[in-house]
Order: sequence, then C-alpha cells, then structure tokens
Amino acid sequence: MRYACTCTIDVNGLRDGDAVAAVVPLSSTAAYCFGVCLALMLGGPLVLSGRWDREQALARMAANDVRWTMCVPTMALQMGSAAAGSRVLEGVRSITVGGGPMDRGALARAERSLGTRILRVFGMSECLGHTSPRPDDPEEIRLGRDGRPFPGTELRAVDADGTALGPGRTGRAQVRGPSLFLGYAHDGKVESPVLTPDGFFPTGDLLMTGDDGTVTVMGREKDVIIRGGRNLDVTEIERAVASHPGVARVCVAPVPDPLLGERAAVLVVAEAEAEAEAEAEAGTHGDGDDTGGGAGIGLDEITEHLARTGLSKAKWPEFAFSVGELPQTTVGKLDRSAARRLAHELHARLDAHREPHRLTDREPHRQADHERHGRPDQERHGQPDHEQHRQGDA
Repeated sequence: MRYACTCTIDVNGLRDGDAVAAVVPLSSTAAYCFGVCLALMLGGPLVLSGRWDREQALARMAANDVRWTMCVPTMALQMGSAAAGSRVLEGVRSITVGGGPMDRGALARAERSLGTRILRVFGMSECLGHTSPRPDDPEEIRLGRDGRPFPGTELRAVDADGTALGPGRTGRAQVRGPSLFLGYAHDGKVESPVLTPDGFFPTGDLLMTGDDGTVTVMGREKDVIIRGGRNLDVTEIERAVASHPGVARVCVAPVPDPLLGERAAVLVVAEAEAEAEAEAEAGTHGDGDDTGGGAGIGLDEITEHLARTGLSKAKWPEFAFSVGELPQTTVGKLDRSAARRLAHELHARLDAHREPHRLTDREPHRQADHERHGRPDQERHGQPDHEQHRQGDA
C-alpha cells in the first residue's frame, strides 16, 4: 500500500499537507488505499461524504482545496455534467479514473467542464496501482490509453502459450510488482493466487503495449459486464434467472449506456415459447419482444424472482427481452457474440419508448452486499471465483 501510494503521490505531483478526497466508498480496496492510506502519508485532510452526491462532491472539494481524488468513470462524467463548464475544480491537480469502460471524448468534455486533468488508469485490488499517465501528458495518452506501469511494476501481454508479445500486439495481460497481493482471504485462511512460473498474475484482461511504454486495455477475456465501475458476473446472473420455473433458456448480455458504460440485459426463452418453437421446428433466435415482456416473462417477474433468490439488487438485469430462441453456433452452443448483437438491437428499439422497462437507476458506486475479493461478484481489480476488480470499483 505504501508503494502504491508513493507512486501515486509522485505521478500526480502531490505534496505533504495536500488535501485529497475519497468519493467512492471506503469499503472498496482502492478507496481505502488511495483515500485513507494516501491521506495519512501526506498528513493532510481527507474529504469524505456520507453518500454520493455529485453537487456536494464538487462543492466540498472546491471548499477544502482538494488537490487530487480518484473515482470510477461514471462519477467523473456526472461531476463534469454538474459543473456545467464552471471549471469549479481548477484547484484540483488531477482526477484518477478507472474501473470501467472509458470513452476519450466523454472524459475530455468532463475535464474541460471541471477545469482539471483526468488520468485514465489500470489497476486492481490484487495488484494496487498499477499504471497511470501524468497530468502533463497529452490528451491522447491521458484519456486514450491507460498510462505506464509504476516503477518496479511489470505489465506484459502474452499469447495463448504464454510467450510475451511485442508492442502493438494484443494479448493476455499479466502483472507482477511490489503491490502484488499475497492471496485471497477465505474462511480465515489465505488462498494463494495462481501465478505463472516467473511470478506474474494473469489479470483476465486483453492488453496492448506501446513503443513508448504506455499500455492500453483492449477488453476482457471473460464475460463480465462493467456497470459504472462494478463488475457483474454474467454466469452468476444467468444461473439465478434460469432458476425461475418458467425460464427455459437465458443469456445475459451488455447493452451500451452513455453514462454507466454498460447495463445488463437478459434474453429469455420462456418454457411455453420453447415448446411452441420446438413444435414449429424453428431454430432461429426469433423476434425480440421490444417491450421487455409481452407473452414471455417480463422484467418485473424476473426481478421479483431474483429478490426471492437473494441475488444482490446491484446485479439485477435492467432490461428483459423475450425471444423465441437464443442465437446458436453451428454446433448448437450459445453464440454470445450474436446474443450481444441481438440485445443491442432490441435495446435500440426502446429509445423511442424512453426505455419504459428499465429499473430505477441505482447509484453506480453503491456497494454490493459484501466486499468482492475473489468471489463471483468481486470488486474489479479478475475469474469466476476470482473475477478481478478494476481499480476504482466501488
């Protein structure tokens, strides 16, 4: 933690006595390290809030001369919108942003509105830090890539055989360094992580390195949805929905959202529809019910079932589409790529209806029922049962 904080202090040009803010819940690893621990090392004020309120966050940071904070992309975009071009955070040297899909254009608009610099980073609970650009880097690096590894931290992209790839090639991300964790705490014991023979930890991400030492995260190896910085494990949600007695088959897929990055949608084949489809010998995915229900199983029924199962509300899908059949590959397996395209298509049809079946927005930073370290609902810094969590998750 001291290493991760020292590197962060250096990168952002912070000085002894500087005030920092923690706007994500302290129950997250990133907020505890880069909020509490970093403030103690600086010997300056730590500005906190009881709950997330974008206007209050801006006012408190400005009033207390905060010099730095970190947050998830959704929060940065919300604060940028609330600032309305006032440049209220001109006194803030930089804001570190990580933990979910990030659009360069949206972040650029937010930083201009706030009057500060936004730094797009990559990290995880399992290896605190561990990359960052600098506030004086050009926008293309600050907002278009994920920075450079901290001094002493090694980050590489490898192919399926574990061979390190050169610049410009995308491969599986692996990391090692001073902030690499010892293991997961399970039932009072330390469960050691699975490392490569030379001590690297697979992050579960796809990574591309640059000739200049910068890195860019290209996506995830595994099927997860990142909603406002929180990882939603697709398999866990599908299992919970599939336990509904009226559900024959189910697929959870992400749909785009300009603020949260992604939201969860569920494609449902109801038992009655499956029987009718079989009788008709139709093997296509059918027409989606763009009202989110119709003759199939609607969103309300699904969420009521999920509430009974005890699945955390933070993981509930926000859109439901009844389909005659799920897309399949030529060998009869679920075609997830085609399912994502179908979900996107059905979701787009809702725009004209103002998305009438979306659940009430949940604050993107709100914690799940328990901290996610090495469990299916982890705090993104990766694997089902060890699905890593991106730094900044809350």
